[in-house]
Amino acid sequence: MIFCLCAGVTDEAIEAAIESGARTVAQVSRMTGAARHCGPCREALAEVVRRRIRPEPAESPVTEP
Repeated sequence: MIFCLCAGVTDEAIEAAIESGARTVAQVSRMTGAARHCGPCREALAEVVRRRIRPEPAESPVTEP
């Protein structure tokens, strides 16, 4: 799926950049070209980076006493 229309960057390319060591929006942008032109995808890219670098903690199972 196309993530950044302006640069034609796919979500797979975004994931590959993160897997290759990109840890910030700027790093992913440099590696892929996403969010470098008009920027509407910048917030979505920031959310993807945030989720992949600092995932939400898994919920602990609730145990009853």
